[in-house]
Amino acid sequence: MASTLRTGVIGCGGLGPSEAKISHELEGIELVGVADVNLESAQAVAGELGVKAFSNHSDLLAEGLDAVLVVTPTFTHREICVDAANAGIAVFCEKPMALQLDDCDAMIAAAEKNGVPLMLGFVMRYWPIYIDLHKRLENGDIGDLKMVWATRLSGRPPVGVGQWRLRRDMVGGTWSSSCHELDLVLWMGGAVSSVNGNATFGTFADTDIEDVFISTMNFANGAIGSLHSGQIYPAGASNFGIAGTKGSIHVNRHSGLSIANHDGTRETVETPSQSEGMRSQLAAFYDCVRTGATPSPDGHDGRRALEVCLATFQSAEEGAVVQLPL
Repeated sequence: MASTLRTGVIGCGGLGPSEAKISHELEGIELVGVADVNLESAQAVAGELGVKAFSNHSDLLAEGLDAVLVVTPTFTHREICVDAANAGIAVFCEKPMALQLDDCDAMIAAAEKNGVPLMLGFVMRYWPIYIDLHKRLENGDIGDLKMVWATRLSGRPPVGVGQWRLRRDMVGGTWSSSCHELDLVLWMGGAVSSVNGNATFGTFADTDIEDVFISTMNFANGAIGSLHSGQIYPAGASNFGIAGTKGSIHVNRHSGLSIANHDGTRETVETPSQSEGMRSQLAAFYDCVRTGATPSPDGHDGRRALEVCLATFQSAEEGAVVQLPL
């Protein structure tokens, strides 16, 4: 493979322009073009960066790309990612991965069949604070893991062009933002054996997306995890923590890690800014394209997050614990 990677970005709303700009700036990356079904959006980004604009993703894929970033609404991911993989192009897909598990399976199968990397955009794995936390967990700093918990509460997210974020059959629910925290819970906790979920609906008349989404997970290793998410809490709340047989660690994104041990000792650890996480993740993706290494997180990680999400909704509807795998 050439030392310079030819790449493109599909989707020029939301994160698309930022990811195109980062790719354009990274050493050894040639941003060939950008695509969006709204050609004006693609032309605006292309004009700023001096690249080609397309209204059809297939036309961009035909430009001889080595890699592509898929930054489009969730319901479009399967088609675009499969098309790219079948063209022998490495794929970076923004979260959430898809709407259904068979969509994930098709994306994974296409990538594996064609021998190309498939990376998921769970960018918080590339924030220094969570990298540090994960290392401390692996090093046994809190002993055996017993608990992982996350909270991401907010007001209503932007609806997006065409208001697709208001439709559960297009976005999957408010978990489309809190799946970042769900991925972290799974990254720390490991395989999930069962899910107990709850959800409420109906606060806003213009949407069928849930108001509140609460998932409690039992891990195969005996630990318990939880995720609280919602779009009816405009005051905002974001927390993350782990606990084990030796102590606990709490994340404060703005300052660092608060460590409290069962023996009474305490420590505060400052961590670098999280602002470069996206650049670090995209650089790691392009390194995988060059080396053939398995990306982290990959398509299987994206599928696992979706499986827990779907199990949460199933549990809420049935009023019963749901065993995994689905």
